[in-house]
Amino acid sequence: MTMHLGNHIKKIECNNLHIQIPLNYDLYNWCNLIIDLNSIINMFFPNYSFKSLEYICIKNSYQKIGRAHV
Repeated sequence: MTMHLGNHIKKIECNNLHIQIPLNYDLYNWCNLIIDLNSIINMFFPNYSFKSLEYICIKNSYQKIGRAHV
């Protein structure tokens, strides 16, 4: 499963391969992004439990995103 987050995404879309979630935030202020993966998995895939994250994609169509600390 792949999770895509971005301000270019207009609505939540989910299938058995990926989840797309829109991000709405002020582009000119610092943003601390906290993602509750366990809750997201329980919401969209109730028959599964969160074990590990293989890939996450955060896109901003207006400016570069700084370094991500995982």
